[in-house]
Amino acid sequence: MELPWNNSQIKKNLFYFHKNKRLIQSIFKSANNFNITIITAEYPAPFKFTQQFFKLMGISYSIRQYSHTMSVMYYSSVFEKILPKLMNPVKKMISYNSKKFGSSYQVGLGVIGPGVNESLILDPENLDKDLKFLNDNAINTAIIFRLGGLNESYMNVIKKYL
Repeated sequence: MELPWNNSQIKKNLFYFHKNKRLIQSIFKSANNFNITIITAEYPAPFKFTQQFFKLMGISYSIRQYSHTMSVMYYSSVFEKILPKLMNPVKKMISYNSKKFGSSYQVGLGVIGPGVNESLILDPENLDKDLKFLNDNAINTAIIFRLGGLNESYMNVIKKYL
């Protein structure tokens, strides 16, 4: 589930909210019975109230309760340009969670190519900074979103961390 970004999406999907939330929770609960591995892409929640809100809304799930892999969406290009005050709290949260959850915790980076709503592209230089940050925090898996922008410059950065 993803939070709707405009009023028309909220109105359109409000009727299905509880049904969809219960369906997703049932998939989490039965995943192990069907040998299903779940990886969630989740918003960063650096504060307790945001963590609780995201769980209430059904867009974040406890790793301990459901034994899945969480990939927090760390889009440094967004934080630096739009939400700069959140950059340090999110980095602290990532550092803390990497120690707490180990390999059950991954980080999503991006985006590196244009898409429907993406106007802030992560350039190769900043991808390098983000991958170094993950490496320094013993995060072994990064998911890079929007691979349509993948080119030689990005590949040269990625190869340094393989």
